[in-house]
Amino acid sequence: MDAVDSDVPIDPAALAAAGISGVLRYLHTLTRAEVDAYHAHGISVGLVWELDPQAALGGSGQGSIDAQAALRAVAALGAPKGVAIWFAVDVDPGDPPAPAILDYFRATAVVRGSGFRNGSYAGAPAQIACLAAQVVDLCWGTAATSWDHGLTVPERVLQQGLSTTVAGVAVDPDAVLAPDWGQWAPVATSPAAPTPTPAPTPEQEDPMTVKHCLVQDGDGWWLVRFAVGASQMAIATPADGSALKAALGATDRGLSHAQLALIPTVAQG
Repeated sequence: MDAVDSDVPIDPAALAAAGISGVLRYLHTLTRAEVDAYHAHGISVGLVWELDPQAALGGSGQGSIDAQAALRAVAALGAPKGVAIWFAVDVDPGDPPAPAILDYFRATAVVRGSGFRNGSYAGAPAQIACLAAQVVDLCWGTAATSWDHGLTVPERVLQQGLSTTVAGVAVDPDAVLAPDWGQWAPVATSPAAPTPTPAPTPEQEDPMTVKHCLVQDGDGWWLVRFAVGASQMAIATPADGSALKAALGATDRGLSHAQLALIPTVAQG
């Protein structure tokens, strides 16, 4: 059981715990809050329009009414373009199918003009006729296999099974036969990219690196320690700087231009 269809809301946590990745719900009872709850649990949503099991027998007139009502419902939900709106023939279509059924789906195909796909839930004879007329985009097989009249529809992306119960709710299980079944899938979120560390400029140094330099001013020689962002600090001021000069022989005395600008005179050697 990959997905379920239900005429009432189902606990999304229970669906996720059962390993169910999709739920098909009727548009006239579906809310955006319910959609968001399914999406928060990684569950895709299918959108179904059906108020009357025999609506398709009303032909093009009923098809136009249902298509406009469905478009208003998906607009209220904020459904994205490209998902399917499933329209149902919840009766035996006959073989050959009643002509009114083809007229019905020809009318519901108006949803294509709004960026949605025209889905057909029906027995095989009706779907074969609709596919040949190119008025439907996706097909969903019913649990009533007798409505198929021994025919098959390889293009089906969903196949309904016999009723069962999930989380105390009676549902119809559905096998997902293709990755794209017209679902409204959860939006994938990506982790925030780490903030890059800027490369040091010639005026910057590692703040953990301590540099030393021998400096002379009017008061004598100074052994100065520098760190990026810190002020210079005198360590000693001997009258004769020769000992410090010798001590500095193996010391890193590299300073940036900005640091050198702070020093009146830098002793070499």
